[in-house]
Amino acid sequence: MLETGYSRCCRCHYYAKRMDCAKLVWENAMNQYCEAEFSVKTRAHWCCKQQGEARFSCFEEEAPRPHYQLQAGPSPQPVISMGLELPFPPGVPTLDNIKNICHARRFRSVPRNLPPTDRLQRQLQALTRLEGELQRCCRRGNNHTCAWKAWEDSLDGYCERELAIKTHHHSCCRYPPSPQRDECFAQKAPYPNYDRDLLTIDLSRVTPNLMDYLCGNQRVISKYKQIPGLIRNLTDRCCDLPLPEQACCAEEEKTSFISDLCGPQRNFWRDPALCCRMNPGDEQTNCFNINYLKNVALVAGDSGDAKGQGKHDPTQKTNTSPPSEPQEK
Repeated sequence: MLETGYSRCCRCHYYAKRMDCAKLVWENAMNQYCEAEFSVKTRAHWCCKQQGEARFSCFEEEAPRPHYQLQAGPSPQPVISMGLELPFPPGVPTLDNIKNICHARRFRSVPRNLPPTDRLQRQLQALTRLEGELQRCCRRGNNHTCAWKAWEDSLDGYCERELAIKTHHHSCCRYPPSPQRDECFAQKAPYPNYDRDLLTIDLSRVTPNLMDYLCGNQRVISKYKQIPGLIRNLTDRCCDLPLPEQACCAEEEKTSFISDLCGPQRNFWRDPALCCRMNPGDEQTNCFNINYLKNVALVAGDSGDAKGQGKHDPTQKTNTSPPSEPQEK
């Protein structure tokens, strides 16, 4: 709730207004926290037992980082595959990754411009054949057993082609067709979850670093059909601005988008978290941040249609893991 309010305050053009806004947001967040503390039977935070300025002074003294200084050390950055490496060997199909195998299949790009070596061509051939078999298995209701058999057969066929020549063979092909060979390939798979081109981003707090990714060549998949439309607004209206202004612009677009969803478009979408019933402003925005914008799947890489994939409209809903959510009408 505090960060949602701060995002709004930081859009103020004047320093004094930012300060007044942030102070009010902080005090309101602390009071709401205390209300939540007293609503349960556990022992409340000791600062909540005080009132008014005494309560705020208590919280201020307890703050571990009162100056909001970043902790030392580089912050971890999401790593996005550039699509040039060959994801070989493929991961073994399991009950845990079968949803990504089937529902994110249309987004798996085939690497291009690879060196024309025989070894890479054999690996690419194995991957291409496997994708065809996986498509058949997915049409049979995400059949995990079918997918596992296709995986094993594809890699056994790859090893047959490897062993038919006298060059240095893949280390796993030294095993005969057996569980040992399967285990070897499974352990060497660089992307066992079939998520090479998927990145989960947090839209609840738009930062310059996040805008740098969104303004790149990306596609968005979400179980909520409004989210791709929101990101299209962010990129269309904010990406041409100077980098320092992009995040501010995006927060404004996000606020406007939420107002539209809970206003003129209220009857055109389903709101399972009931965010639109909350008070407009920080409370409503915070509800959207927590329930709809925290984990959004981004497809990295070339947005051009891969061969055989057909065209994909980024404003339309598609599914990724987990796909068990109810479909939008």
